[in-house]
Amino acid sequence: MIAINGKSLFEYNDIEDAEKPVFAITKGDIQLEAQRRIGRLLLDDEIEKIADCLEWGVGESIGNMYASAFQDL
Repeated sequence: MIAINGKSLFEYNDIEDAEKPVFAITKGDIQLEAQRRIGRLLLDDEIEKIADCLEWGVGESIGNMYASAFQDL
């Protein structure tokens, strides 16, 4: 069962599966994109800055991404 604020939203028998990420961006993905865009690898502090920007961007647009993903079902 998945619950938010004590309200049961749906039953899901495989809790481990329910907790698995569907999509991830790795540090390697960021480094590959850095090489493609700026021609070099990033330092650790630069990776953290990029990760913060990506997290903010996804958080800001997740509703739009869900709407688009579910539109064609």
